[in-house]
Amino acid sequence: MTGLYDQFIHNVVLTEASEKFGKAQYIEGEGVMAFYYRLMRYVEWMVRPPDRYTFKKHYIMHLVKGIFNYPLSKEVTAEHSKKIQTNEKCWQRK
Repeated sequence: MTGLYDQFIHNVVLTEASEKFGKAQYIEGEGVMAFYYRLMRYVEWMVRPPDRYTFKKHYIMHLVKGIFNYPLSKEVTAEHSKKIQTNEKCWQRK
């Protein structure tokens, strides 16, 4: 049974969750926090989730330019942010 899982299910689940994560886009009506939680949901479904840097980079890079520019103006980047979620409410107001 484990051999079947390793051979078939593992790749299907990994591919589906990874594709959803990779194609996830910010939807203006939902807001920044909804986008963050949607990405987190996809990560939870992955067998091998992305590292923190990859998650943060994807999150920041897929925001709308107006929102994307605000954290960059405050020097918040995927490389240097420790608490990216705490600043989201500020970003959404701008």
